[in-house]
Amino acid sequence: MRHLSYADIVRRLNRPASTLSREVARNGAPARYRTELAQLATTHRAQLGSCPRTLRRDGAGSSFG
Repeated sequence: MRHLSYADIVRRLNRPASTLSREVARNGAPARYRTELAQLATTHRAQLGSCPRTLRRDGAGSSFG
């Protein structure tokens, strides 16, 4: 397995460094990041969609009434 620096990875992907750092943080931090698990988690999050309960702090728009 090759260990590339973030700079090398973002250069190869032509993406901002912030995108990569968010992806890694969201999926287990550098020491625990696993591509297969990250893909499964991303697919799961995409299927869930956005949560309407968090639209407003005063409860308006909440699915709880």
